[in-house]
Amino acid sequence: MRKFRLTTFLLVFFVAFACEKAQNKASEEIEFKVELDKQETGIQVLSRGNVNLLVVDTLLIVQKSTEPFLEIYDTNTHKLMTTFGKHGEGPGEMLVPELINQREFENGSPIITVFDYERRIVNKINLKNLIQENEPVLKQNPLPFKGNYVVYFFHADQDFILGTTEANGRFTHYSYEHDSVHFIPFVPTLEIDVDERNKSHIFRSSVTVNKNKGLIAAFPILLGSVNFFDLDGELLRNTNFDDPEKFLQGFEEKDEDERSLVNVFVRDSDSDDAYIYGLNLNNRSSDLTGSILPKKMQIEVFDWEGSHIKQYVLNDDLPSESFAFDEKHNRFYTYCRECEDSNLSYFNVE
Repeated sequence: MRKFRLTTFLLVFFVAFACEKAQNKASEEIEFKVELDKQETGIQVLSRGNVNLLVVDTLLIVQKSTEPFLEIYDTNTHKLMTTFGKHGEGPGEMLVPELINQREFENGSPIITVFDYERRIVNKINLKNLIQENEPVLKQNPLPFKGNYVVYFFHADQDFILGTTEANGRFTHYSYEHDSVHFIPFVPTLEIDVDERNKSHIFRSSVTVNKNKGLIAAFPILLGSVNFFDLDGELLRNTNFDDPEKFLQGFEEKDEDERSLVNVFVRDSDSDDAYIYGLNLNNRSSDLTGSILPKKMQIEVFDWEGSHIKQYVLNDDLPSESFAFDEKHNRFYTYCRECEDSNLSYFNVE
């Protein structure tokens, strides 16, 4: 009888322990993966080409490919505050501008960076002076090095410049201290043999820089991973947030309609001093051409040590092309070309 009671007690104990463990695991999974609902700003961005977003303090900067190139909104009211940027080759003008994911401050005023691909000029724009109509608003500096065409541009400050130039590996790094350029190869090494001409597509990167921590985080668009470099461009570590085998299978196979099975991952990124945010398209390249996505997009969150700590699922069937994190309001802004009434939306993080 005592043996039966002991066995019953142990059985109940282990069942209770297993249930508690399962509940804890489910709780951890719920905390890791969170769905976010879409809210409309009422803003309709009119642009024929790419649109890029950046939030600095309570300012939402929207960069378009048509003039005025920049629209600055108040994140509290979503009211347009001012615009900037004319097309041309004169002082203060631009030809092919791109807003860079970089925030700086000078005497308390936020400074943003816009790179002109056609003119190879780095534009530093003082937002406080722009809004208050004071001078100077703009400083323009040509690239300090000559060379191949700049394909992508990521960062420019008083210490270094980081971009991708044609036929020069994954990154081109320029040091002001040494007045020298060095090229960073396509790293990390892939597990399959790939034609060199395809590596530029595989390793096309979205990049964010943390000067305080001395780190560069780079997302290769066709690989479910984030790579960490030091500020000199030396690869330090790698974090996979998706199965690497998915790329290997997708690269070598096609579906019954001869469409590529390669997944497209992080296209745009943002960061603050604590976290890195990557806009994960989370769909095959062939599925991104339609207006409705088979799978919802996600925002992957990492700390600067490389830990994958959160995944936000965007409750929206339409594809977003760019995004920005609003630290003041704890929300993500997204731009969706396919949206008709308001193509600039936001997702609050509770």
